[in-house]
Amino acid sequence: MTADRSGNDWQDLAGDWQAQTVPVVDIDGIRAEVERRGRTLRRVLVGEWLLTVFAALACGGVALFGDHTFDRVMFGGLALLVVAYQVAMTRLRRHEWNPAGSDAAAMVDLELRRARTVLRYWWIGLWTCVAMVLVPLVLIAWGHSQASPEARLAALYGAVAGMILAGVPTAIYGIWSCRRARARIVRYERLQQELAGP
Repeated sequence: MTADRSGNDWQDLAGDWQAQTVPVVDIDGIRAEVERRGRTLRRVLVGEWLLTVFAALACGGVALFGDHTFDRVMFGGLALLVVAYQVAMTRLRRHEWNPAGSDAAAMVDLELRRARTVLRYWWIGLWTCVAMVLVPLVLIAWGHSQASPEARLAALYGAVAGMILAGVPTAIYGIWSCRRARARIVRYERLQQELAGP
């Protein structure tokens, strides 16, 4: 049995209803962030490809003009691996370069995909780097087994120095990037729920 409400009761109820705090989704802010991240992603891809071309040319130079067959084979394979890896990473992010649509839900979905791809990118990159560190060390040890101790030591020092100079900053950047991606996932999942409504 429902109570009979007078006009004032309905007005009070309407006032209470309208006074509720409703989260406001800043669509213009989301659009600006999506566009900014799209521009950043395009710049990152261009930078990655420039580094890939540089690395492939450097490895290719050793492969073409190296003194030893072992060095030529190892660096030739490394040049191919670097290019193949970058092709795979570009394909991983191929649907995320441009905004998907102008409505808030599409933009939030795009940003969620971008953030999840960052985590996937660094996960794949981590294991690829581990392989790219271990395999050359094994190959250096194997390939220089007949070489003088000084040559083996020089190759080992060069490999370790390269790992430290490239690996440590990359690992720090990867950790920072993954933390930011996880925070974006939490934020955009919350926005997705707000857009879906109660």
